[in-house]
Amino acid sequence: MTEIEKVLIVGSGGNAIAVAARLAEAGITDYRVITAHGDYGGAWWVNRYPGCGVDTPALDYQLECALGTPWTREFPMQPEILAYFQKVARDLGMYERTEFEVEMTSCRWDEARAAWEVETTRGPRRARHLILATGFLDDAVSNVIPGYDSFRGRYFHSQHWPSGYTGEGDRIAVIGSGSSGLQIVPAMQRAGAEVVVFQRTPNWILPQNQKIFTEEERAFIATNIDHIRKKRRENEEWRRAGYRADLELDPDADREAMFAEIEAQALAFLEQEVPDPELRKLLTPDYNFGCKRPGMSDDWFRALQQPNVELVPEAASAITEDGVVSRSGRAFEVDTIVMATGFRWGTSILDRVQRRDGRSVAEAQGGHPRAYKGIQVSMCPNLFLVGGGPNGRAKSLGGLRTGEIASHYIVTAIAHMERTGVAALEVLEEAETEWKQRADTINARGAYSSGQCTNYLTDDFGNNMADWPGDDLDQIAQHTVFVAEHYREPSSAPVSKTRGEEETPQLSAAMR
Repeated sequence: MTEIEKVLIVGSGGNAIAVAARLAEAGITDYRVITAHGDYGGAWWVNRYPGCGVDTPALDYQLECALGTPWTREFPMQPEILAYFQKVARDLGMYERTEFEVEMTSCRWDEARAAWEVETTRGPRRARHLILATGFLDDAVSNVIPGYDSFRGRYFHSQHWPSGYTGEGDRIAVIGSGSSGLQIVPAMQRAGAEVVVFQRTPNWILPQNQKIFTEEERAFIATNIDHIRKKRRENEEWRRAGYRADLELDPDADREAMFAEIEAQALAFLEQEVPDPELRKLLTPDYNFGCKRPGMSDDWFRALQQPNVELVPEAASAITEDGVVSRSGRAFEVDTIVMATGFRWGTSILDRVQRRDGRSVAEAQGGHPRAYKGIQVSMCPNLFLVGGGPNGRAKSLGGLRTGEIASHYIVTAIAHMERTGVAALEVLEEAETEWKQRADTINARGAYSSGQCTNYLTDDFGNNMADWPGDDLDQIAQHTVFVAEHYREPSSAPVSKTRGEEETPQLSAAMR
């Protein structure tokens, strides 16, 4: 009989590491980790294309439990980020608890054993508590252009970059001009003979102002943790103010003026970098700032103006044996096609989760992904979503804080069950629905939903399915309190064994 593990974490990115760190801090060391990847790093283990890096400053893009890394630059590149996550996982002793190249294919709740039956590519597992920390960059948008399978050259999504491929001497088509495209095109321009860039929609672009740290600066940020924390809090306050203004949560903030100022900065940067008025026009967005994820780059505009690069300001509509055809019918012969077409939001993992009624979560939710507090779904006892769950992303913080905040709630829920002698709890569907209705109402005010564009964060009904409906302080506050009346034991009446609200024990000062 398969052993029932206390906690099983699925995933190996920054959020999975954050959860494991918090479990260990709370004295829960009997957890296991499985991941489809071959090592720690998550998206940074998978994405290895030339120019791959983060557009969040290094001081912000690190875990609170592992500050003090001597970063080489302000915006680290993929190899350095990957090394950081692997070091943190090693320092936390996670490798001894992890099985790599094991993919979860499905899971269902076993009522008799009060545990999750997890099917994997290496056999079944059982777990009392299942934490899905698979992130939101695991479902690549590829093979969406007719004729892709007829192309006789090299064809791949940016996430599946061939090992050792540099583009040297090739005629290359890059389809997409989002975050990945901004990094890939300059790298291919330097190596390729010809580069054709298909831009369906121009982005708002701001300068990254990349800075390489001196040895003295590296030594300083590696040892002055108080300084790092101070800078992180200052940056958080700045992002929080912007996010609150966007969602109209601050009556004193002028969102229109704030966005107008940023748009003016972006347009000034475009004019500075691109003297040709016709090219500038093709690169100027016609939607409000904030509707799509803005880009940051120091060399995107410069690359587009090089003699071996051509910007095609329209979508690719077909792929032939020899190349790519644009929407207006222009044909381009190329040797390689790079799909820099991004990702679907990470709720695709819900296709693999079977509710107690036998339906998958995705099927039951019908194109309207939802989770109570962005972390738990009804009819799925002891299941927690981290990082890629509906409305779980802490947008007003750096990308890793989502897991750090959510992990406190996970520990609280597990502690509540152990203290009350309850083997399993599931969130009430009414609580889930009411929380999601509030989330949709608040997020509808934001530019992602009202900015006159389409983006990958909206569900089938136009709702923002990614972002927390408020700032980080609201998220911390809600994840600090466990409301017992919003839960029940599977197939039982609502729980009322303890007082209605319990505060999270041992909430670290750094999170307040």
